[in-house]
Amino acid sequence: MKLLITSTTMVILMLISCTDDGFPDPLVEVQFNLLNEAGIPTSTFNKGEDILYRYCLTNRSETLLVVTNLQEIIGNDFMLTLQLIYGDDGVLVERIIGFPYDGIRIPDKFGYAIETLDSLVMQAIWKGNLENTKYIDGFVIEYKSNRNSLSSGKYKVEFEHAFTFTKYADKVVQIENPFIIL
Repeated sequence: MKLLITSTTMVILMLISCTDDGFPDPLVEVQFNLLNEAGIPTSTFNKGEDILYRYCLTNRSETLLVVTNLQEIIGNDFMLTLQLIYGDDGVLVERIIGFPYDGIRIPDKFGYAIETLDSLVMQAIWKGNLENTKYIDGFVIEYKSNRNSLSSGKYKVEFEHAFTFTKYADKVVQIENPFIIL
């Protein structure tokens, strides 16, 4: 239970040793938040409340970074939402609920450049409010109309990806973000 009441801000610094491989330290920062309708990061939501999923990739190096596999990252279980439930045998299981969007159109592009201290931000909202949706350049998030809010229960958002950069080695990011709907 205590695991579920953790901060929704998941910041992962990809720490890379400058002495061994010459990479900047840190190279990028990945931040993932769940926000309530007031725009405040939280891990507890009221039944019927909408949930904003916010993903931010920031270049912390002193040079331009080009991510060459962003299409693969966003297209592969990105922001997957699971409900945590107990089966008939009393064992905790994860039931796939889906994504905070119904589809993403992804452009065919070689890479996405991120200037020093600049960020790529993507926001999706569970009920599909386009005013709160933000796209990474060229991406389009699609929603179906009349999407229901999540029911009461315990959930988590989970995804993993490995960035591929033009100048640096691949780096893996794992996100696991538990939350509760009262």
